[in-house]
Amino acid sequence: MAFQKGHIVNLGRKHSENAKNKMSKSSPKFWLGKKQSEETKEKISKALMGKNNPFYGKTHTKKVRDNISLAQTTHGMTNTRMFKIWDGMLQRCNNKNAPNYYLYGGRGIKVCSRWSKFEHFYEDMKKGYLDNLTLDRVNNDGNYSVDNCRWATRKEQANNKRNNRFIEYKGIRDTAANWARFFGISSGVLWNRLYFLKWSIEEAFFTPVRGRRVQF
Repeated sequence: MAFQKGHIVNLGRKHSENAKNKMSKSSPKFWLGKKQSEETKEKISKALMGKNNPFYGKTHTKKVRDNISLAQTTHGMTNTRMFKIWDGMLQRCNNKNAPNYYLYGGRGIKVCSRWSKFEHFYEDMKKGYLDNLTLDRVNNDGNYSVDNCRWATRKEQANNKRNNRFIEYKGIRDTAANWARFFGISSGVLWNRLYFLKWSIEEAFFTPVRGRRVQF
C-alpha cells in the first residue's frame, strides 16, 4: 500500500516495522503527541522561525511577525537597558500609538536611518554610557543622530527640555527648574506662578507654599 503525504493512519491496526517506517515519513499525524528529544524540538523550532514558517506574513499579525524577527536578533542584548532605550526612541518617533508620540514623531522628530539597526546605535553611543544616564538630544528640535545625542543625567536632561525657560534674578541667570530647586518649591508651582498666574519673580520665589515660608 502506498502512503501519501498527509495520509491519516489507522492507529488500531498492527503494522510491520517496515510499514511503520514508511508511515513516519509520509504521515506527520501518526507521531502527533509523541515525545521528541530536545535536539529534535530545537531543529523544529529553528525550521519554523521567521520566513521559514509557511504561515509567516499570512496568519501572523504584524506584532507577532515583529516578535519573531526580534527573536532572531544575534547581538544578544535584547534584555539590556541600552536596547530598551533604543527601542523606546523608535517607539516615540515612529509609533503613532505611543503615549508620547505627539512630543516626538508628532512634531517631526525622526531617528536617523543608520540607527534603525540597534547594532549601529550601540556602536555610535556605547562610549560614555552609564546606567544612571539617559539619552538626550542637544538640540531639542533636532533628530536622533550621533551628532545630536549625548548621555546626560536626568537633571541635565530636565534643564535641556524645550519647555524649560531661563530666569534672571539679581544678576544670576538660571533655568526655572534650578531656581525652584534652590528655593525648595516644585518646578510645577513656580511654572504656574510665573507663566499662568503672571506673578512677579519675587512673588513666585518668596510666597509660602502651603504654610511654608521661603527665605533668601
